[in-house]
Amino acid sequence: MMLALALLAAVPSDLMAKADRANEAYVQCMFAVSRNASQARLSAAEFEARLTRSCLAEQRVTREIGIRIFTLRGNRDPAGTADGLIRQTREQLIAQYRKAPEIERSLEQLAEICRTRPKACAD
Repeated sequence: MMLALALLAAVPSDLMAKADRANEAYVQCMFAVSRNASQARLSAAEFEARLTRSCLAEQRVTREIGIRIFTLRGNRDPAGTADGLIRQTREQLIAQYRKAPEIERSLEQLAEICRTRPKACAD
């Protein structure tokens, strides 16, 4: 607990606030790309390609602030850690996009059940 507090204390609150804003802008941008790709009915491969070339300014800011924070926390590979988190976030969004058609079909099936048998959906 004390180590965690010491690590948090090493990062100025204004820098953490900047990181929060940068992360929010980056995620919002990626979600907008995902929504637009979904509306355009892009394949998963097309979406992945579009995402790769989108939100680069937001990604750069997020990465730069992340590196500063990880450096202040004593991370031995701040750039690698920041890059890994960015890669992980993109991979998660791509995985969700790939699952979307399956989820949509399930919801359509559920809607049909509820339409034809309303009592089955009462609970």
